[in-house]
Amino acid sequence: LGCPRAKSAVAEIFSPGRFTGKAGAFGLVPGTAFDLRTDWDLSCPKQQAKCWEQVEAEDPYLLVGSPICKAFCALQALRPNTPESWKQFQDLLRKSIAHLNFCMKLYKRRVELGRKFLHEHPWSASSWSRPSVREVLKLPGVRLERGDQCRFAACSVDQDGPGLIRKATGWMSNDDDILDSVALPCLNRGRPADSPHHRHVQLIQGRPQAAERYPEKLVLAI
Repeated sequence: LGCPRAKSAVAEIFSPGRFTGKAGAFGLVPGTAFDLRTDWDLSCPKQQAKCWEQVEAEDPYLLVGSPICKAFCALQALRPNTPESWKQFQDLLRKSIAHLNFCMKLYKRRVELGRKFLHEHPWSASSWSRPSVREVLKLPGVRLERGDQCRFAACSVDQDGPGLIRKATGWMSNDDDILDSVALPCLNRGRPADSPHHRHVQLIQGRPQAAERYPEKLVLAI
């Protein structure tokens, strides 16, 4: 005996249709992409309640989440040291924690129903130590792994021209096949110093925002 067949293959939370848009190419039924860019303001409690109801109704086999990570990143240490900047950061942090906690609530429900989830945040993000995230990590079958997105041809351009983006990424899921597909290390790691290495573009000067887009190869791998 197993859980009932899922009504949709994949839905997304804080993600603008990266995966639902590809579902049809694999003969899969897409669910909804819940994101501000798809007219879902999940900072609004009423919109969160509606989202919860719709996820319950669609019952996706896989729920993918990628809430905003800016407030949890080490680059926040470089923000201007002014009262206004501190207030802006605190406002962003409160909103980001609320978004993160909502994701964790949804993931716990998916696990309870025998479904799968995949959560992504930068590997170095402080969000991995948040209580709601630690609770999900304690659930049966849930793992956290690191993957480098240069393995999926993530790229950008700097003063030296085009290059790959390492973008060390944390992936949390209760699906071993997905984790094994995305948790791949940069091919430079472990190579002798005198062997060929590829170049990494550093995520500074506005490049982190552009790097929020998943490379096509990563989407297809998932």
